[in-house]
Amino acid sequence: MLELAAIENFVAFYQCKSMTKAAELQFISRQAISKSIKNLENTLGVKREKTLSVVCTRMTQNFYYSLLREWKQLNPDFEMQISIATPEEIYLGLYNGIYDLGIVFDGSADSQIGEYVLKKDTVSVFMNSEDVLAKKQKLRLQDLEDRIVLMPQLTKNYNQDLCTFIAKRKLRIHYKVSPVLDMMGIVPLIREGNLFIATTDFFSYYNLGKDFVIRDVIYEQGMPEKKVRMLFRKNEANDVQISGIMRFLRQRTDEKLGNSQI
Repeated sequence: MLELAAIENFVAFYQCKSMTKAAELQFISRQAISKSIKNLENTLGVKREKTLSVVCTRMTQNFYYSLLREWKQLNPDFEMQISIATPEEIYLGLYNGIYDLGIVFDGSADSQIGEYVLKKDTVSVFMNSEDVLAKKQKLRLQDLEDRIVLMPQLTKNYNQDLCTFIAKRKLRIHYKVSPVLDMMGIVPLIREGNLFIATTDFFSYYNLGKDFVIRDVIYEQGMPEKKVRMLFRKNEANDVQISGIMRFLRQRTDEKLGNSQI
């Protein structure tokens, strides 16, 4: 027999799109409303779909796709749809309820979209192992003076911030944007003696040979940072499922990359 309270609890959940918000609206615990809805499903003989729609940009999917699949294996009761989109499409999809979560570089939160920082990066330099700078374990920006430094087109916004920082420091660094998108295209340019500077995450997907090295640039006050953010609708911020996957991705990111800046 259907109980009026169970129907009211379900309606509250449907309107709020969150167990936690629905529980607050009904003045009961989250566990109680979850049990109520589960009993209603059993009574009606239906099964509510448990599907997460997660979207990444082309850059973030290289690293986070495998972690998302790992989370799915640990949570077999939930379906997960993973897709690729531009940052603009991700924001629009979150606004319209098409996506539950989005993983982007940079971006910002607003009145409807919340964020959870998964990782922070400054920059590293890719070079020949024979380069004089390769003898140093850490670099400062002034070490790059009078050198040609290439920057990837994919990190255009970060490039602009870094170039502004370099200009304020009055450093003589000859930088230019490289249209090349992957290491196969970058390697010939490095063999010619150029340096390639990018956020650390750009290099994290490649297995470099002994002919090349990467050196981190020491962070200086005011130097721009690049953040990997997980975006979500703010009314879902307390949802156990969503908060759980955010914590999982943060933990696995730290374990894989040794991210000490977070």
